Amino acid sequence: MTTATTTTTTGTTARAGRGRIATAAVLAAVLTGAVNGAVAVAAVAVGVTAVMPLNPAIDIAFSVLASIAGAIGWTIVNRRADDPRRVMAWLAPLVLLVSFVPDVLLAVATASSTGIAPILALSLMHVTTIVIAIGVYARLLPLKVSPAAA
Repeated sequence: MTTATTTTTTGTTARAGRGRIATAAVLAAVLTGAVNGAVAVAAVAVGVTAVMPLNPAIDIAFSVLASIAGAIGWTIVNRRADDPRRVMAWLAPLVLLVSFVPDVLLAVATASSTGIAPILALSLMHVTTIVIAIGVYARLLPLKVSPAAA
């Protein structure tokens, strides 16, 4: 005797398990770490003053931390928000803007001696981190669709 299985979709995605969240975090960390490490090396290679934060080891470490925090935050929003897509539409740009605060403070403290180029390189890393992370999370941890939007 055979048993038929029927699957219905309600416009929402299944909750991501820990393994899938970890995979997304690791993939985002590897990609952002590689890109941001390359940005740091390239910036210094073209003559940008090598301020302490413009160091591949530091940039990779922060990329890993940001990727892990991002995957956790993405998952929390996806699980708790009534409309995660709407929340992410304003939260992701807000997180990016807040991430620029240390760069602005560093610019105020060092721009007269180092110029603005190191700050621009660091700011580029913030943008690449969030763009890569959102791409990875959207693919591996898709946001549920709110019933109102479906």
